[in-house]
Amino acid sequence: GGLLWSYEWEFAGVGVSLVDSQLQELVYGGLFGVDAAYRRTSCEEEFECKVARVQADNQTDSGPEVVFCPDPNKGTDRPTLHVSVVKSTQYRDMQYFKYFAIGVREMVLDLEEAFVIRLLDAAQNVVDASTVSPPDEKTDSLRASGYTKLRFLSKDAPAQDKIYIELLQLHPILVTMSFTGTGAIMQRASTEGGGLSYNPMFGAMKALGVVVTSIDKAPIELNALVLERPFATSQELVSSIRKHYKTQLLHQLYKLIGAFEFLGNPVGLVNNLGTGVHDFFYEPAQGITKSPGEFAKGVSKGSMSLLRNINYGVFNGVSKIT
Repeated sequence: GGLLWSYEWEFAGVGVSLVDSQLQELVYGGLFGVDAAYRRTSCEEEFECKVARVQADNQTDSGPEVVFCPDPNKGTDRPTLHVSVVKSTQYRDMQYFKYFAIGVREMVLDLEEAFVIRLLDAAQNVVDASTVSPPDEKTDSLRASGYTKLRFLSKDAPAQDKIYIELLQLHPILVTMSFTGTGAIMQRASTEGGGLSYNPMFGAMKALGVVVTSIDKAPIELNALVLERPFATSQELVSSIRKHYKTQLLHQLYKLIGAFEFLGNPVGLVNNLGTGVHDFFYEPAQGITKSPGEFAKGVSKGSMSLLRNINYGVFNGVSKIT
């Protein structure tokens, strides 16, 4: 169809700071070199966003200065984050996407024990604050103001629109992780009230008697996930994908301590969403996210062409773990 309107945005960067309960800045993170474009035709919407750099800086007095950033030795010719979406506007009873793809460049994560403990303390404070019940008089005041008439996620809420995606491509994520410490974080995990008691990874490590004091450039690999024609509500789709990646991450973390057999196959969490589900790892540089224009020209023909043209296998990187 003919073009109705189009917009383009360019941002030098946008950042956010994480501050703890003592008003001490812990992390400053930002997206830099953001280019976004939106086009609307009589039958489609197209959106594309490229982020040149994603970075998080340590603002405390201990540990490395840069915590999270693109790997300087890989993928320098690609954006750190690339999102591409093509959506049809011809269906009123569902959200119909022709193409939805996300690509992430190889990243580096460099952590130090004291810094991680401060982050965990800040997170625990947020959790504790969110679970505090309001005083009775405040609750009565809210009720008197008619707030109980608002219903969130009630059984009577209208049914969610279904989402159909011809091709969903979530390209692999490769993070090279380093960690330095003394074992104090594991001691906290075994102490009541340490804030980590219910973390499954730390629970397994405690059960196995593992104390990790340092990790030197260990690869954390999250497989690509390619779904062909998934049909579900947004809540079902997001929940399944989130569970898939959570299990993937636990697989990788357990692999560091030789306990990866504790978990089952993560692809089983999403294999009922569509007619084609593919879960595999390849180098992120090989996973090209198409622009909406390239997709419209027929460059992307589905996941099987991706499978045929990628030489992939098990990544057997040797890590130093002590």
